[in-house]
Amino acid sequence: MTLYSHQQKGVVNLIKMLQKCNGIILNCIVGLGKTWTVCFVMKYFEVKGYKVLLLCLKQFSNN
Repeated sequence: MTLYSHQQKGVVNLIKMLQKCNGIILNCIVGLGKTWTVCFVMKYFEVKGYKVLLLCLKQFSNN
């Protein structure tokens, strides 16, 4: 999977924010790739040895 440039920038910015603030809320308009961006950020931290917690609506829990 290759991210678009705006998603790549988002991944880098989210990682920096998480390292500085220890938590974030990601919200933007539909169709910009939030799901893929978050998956890459989560994978980054998993590879670094961190435990990752993803909170989602119950309706998404079976996906």
